[in-house]
Amino acid sequence: GSEYRAPELSAALLFSQFKDYKNIQKKREKIWKFYYNELSKFSSEKFEILNYKNKLKVCSYHSFTIIFKNIKKRNYFINFMKMKGIYCYFHYFPLHMSEFGKKFAKEKLLNTEKAWNGLVRLPIYPDLKNFDLKYIIKSIKNFTKML
Repeated sequence: GSEYRAPELSAALLFSQFKDYKNIQKKREKIWKFYYNELSKFSSEKFEILNYKNKLKVCSYHSFTIIFKNIKKRNYFINFMKMKGIYCYFHYFPLHMSEFGKKFAKEKLLNTEKAWNGLVRLPIYPDLKNFDLKYIIKSIKNFTKML
């Protein structure tokens, strides 16, 4: 069988974060909006960002993603940022492409695959400071000049 209970240390960390979730969420929202305001100024031709200003949905601010045109640019960006000491990651693997998902997928989901191939998550942990955020934006701007 499987064991799904959290170990004590993980549970203690989760509990402490749960007690402070409003403060953590406010910090994440501030970081997310900073990225959005800065990157929406120059993103359209180099990469895309998602518009959060939709009255029909509520943003959780759990990740800020940018989407490059292809996997080559995405990987180049991730490596460039890593050399600057900024760790960005690609996003989740599409379920329909997993071994289990292939049993059910009747067709390719081209938009999903295109987005996944270019999608990168920027750092958004609550302890990021203003100078960290400015450095991340400066590094992204420097990267886009090379494209």
